[in-house]
Amino acid sequence: MKFGKFLVKWISLALSVLFLGLVAACGEKSSGEKEKVKTLRYTATAATVDIGTPAEEEHVEYVNLFGRTMYRTNYQAVQFDNVASGFEVKFKGTAFYAEMRTIKQPKINPNREMYSVVCVFVDGAQDPLQTIINVETEAFEKYTLCEGLPEGEHTVKVLKTDDPLVSSWLVRGYETDGELLPAPERKQLRIEAYGDSITSGGDSLIGDGPSYDVVPGTGHGAATYATFAAQDLNAEINVFSRSGICLYAASSADQINVVEKIYKNVSPLNANPWSLERYVPDIVLIGLGTNDELGNQFSVNGFAAALRRMITGLSEAYGKDTAFVCVYGYMNKNNDVENAIESVKNTMLPDGYKVHSLKFQKAVNGHPSVAEHRAGGYQLSAFLRTLGY
Repeated sequence: MKFGKFLVKWISLALSVLFLGLVAACGEKSSGEKEKVKTLRYTATAATVDIGTPAEEEHVEYVNLFGRTMYRTNYQAVQFDNVASGFEVKFKGTAFYAEMRTIKQPKINPNREMYSVVCVFVDGAQDPLQTIINVETEAFEKYTLCEGLPEGEHTVKVLKTDDPLVSSWLVRGYETDGELLPAPERKQLRIEAYGDSITSGGDSLIGDGPSYDVVPGTGHGAATYATFAAQDLNAEINVFSRSGICLYAASSADQINVVEKIYKNVSPLNANPWSLERYVPDIVLIGLGTNDELGNQFSVNGFAAALRRMITGLSEAYGKDTAFVCVYGYMNKNNDVENAIESVKNTMLPDGYKVHSLKFQKAVNGHPSVAEHRAGGYQLSAFLRTLGY
């Protein structure tokens, strides 16, 4: 783990009181020992946290936050836009609840409702398909994340599965029937992933069918090649992806919302700035190009130049020790993206950049299924182990 991570964590802890307030159902015993904490709720107002200020994961003793998040003072809640973003807690008791709501994005399909979808992992469970909860309410409600567990210590991790084009998911508070404990220790290995609908898990649950549909329940953004690889390597992952997005202005239809121009934002749909120093990864995955090669302005040289610029910019923030792995193959129609990636790798390696490439087997039915994502994730984790991770 890089020195920068220690520095960032130290600064975050030092500034935590300035950013986020919590009200806890606890008090002080006469001996000075804290009472049991059963309920936590965000209470910071505009006087202490401005809208758009990301919520630091270290600010809350009891909660680990994952992904690029932001604190919304008008809702007094943490907002999660990106797939595989979420939270993790540890508690002693038999049940755990969270106060949550959705912010729906405009309908892409007029016949389908938009809402947030999350998956729940209890006590180290590994299957992202085991427990799914639809967060459909547009007002905060208490959702049961788990109940009926044996009395004792437990962990709960909750991750967003739907594309940023579907919803934003908000969490305002946490509650247990027992006692909240200090949050679990965070993973040492850190991965960051940039991508499009493939990295968002688009259509992985249903197959593409006649047309691609960005609606709840059709894909799973916490069951992708990137998240399976992170799980297999016991790593933390931070994902920045959105269906339909390109690396660079390969299409005349969208010259602005391309990853090389917005990768410093909170999410592909959230223009609030994200400080890259807040999460310094050991490995960066770049899974872009499928939409670029469909654009009317795509060229191998143009894509290669944009990829080179993005890797250079991220290296300036993360350091040259960071490994970059450009992945492709699931849906590419020809060898253009592969040729561009290999060109970038061959020109940047001699300059000291750790740029690598990995080709996945082409998906059978358009977007890869969960099974194809899982196979790609294990292929990726095996490759990363050859690099020493």
